[in-house]
Amino acid sequence: MRSDAMDALRAALRAFCPTGKETVTVPQLAEALGLTTESQKQLLRRRLLILATRGETEKVGRGVWLFIPGKEPSRRGESYVRMWRAIRIQSVGWKRQDIALIARVDATAVGRYTRWLESEGYIAKSGQEGNANLWRTTAKGRDHRQTPWPPVDIPDPYEDERKATAQLCRILLLEDPDKPRTRNRIQEQLAVLTARFCTTGADTPQITEA
Repeated sequence: MRSDAMDALRAALRAFCPTGKETVTVPQLAEALGLTTESQKQLLRRRLLILATRGETEKVGRGVWLFIPGKEPSRRGESYVRMWRAIRIQSVGWKRQDIALIARVDATAVGRYTRWLESEGYIAKSGQEGNANLWRTTAKGRDHRQTPWPPVDIPDPYEDERKATAQLCRILLLEDPDKPRTRNRIQEQLAVLTARFCTTGADTPQITEA
């Protein structure tokens, strides 16, 4: 079972349990994922149980979970086939939203797949229209009729920032912010977020299509 919600949950689990030996609680995950209502938290518990049936998580206490790395399902499915077919038939200057509409796939999934395809040399940027990037298929992509399968975990360009956010939630929930050592740890995580997102003036990047 792969979905944006499940992928977000897996990312949070990896952030809290990087080695697979740490544990995480439902309130910690809910805070990291921005879940505030009881219905959202109940859905989170159901998703954790689903992952447990697949061997990806283990409940080790009341509301306490263990993440088991390496048990995630393979990223193979009809959606990748549809996306690749849609990409190969496009003329120069297509947009990610075009692929999402043609392949009937969520725009976030298209964004992840196209970032990976670009890193592997199958596609390349060919310009910009407003805030949206325009794309073209490279010679390598045109010669590759079979669907290129991404790895189980497509690299997340914001992995460090997500981990820092999860750690901030964990520190604020479980530790005393008035202690100097805790304050130092908070500042360390904030520095990661500041380095990525707090730019000013000429250094501020233009926001483009994800």
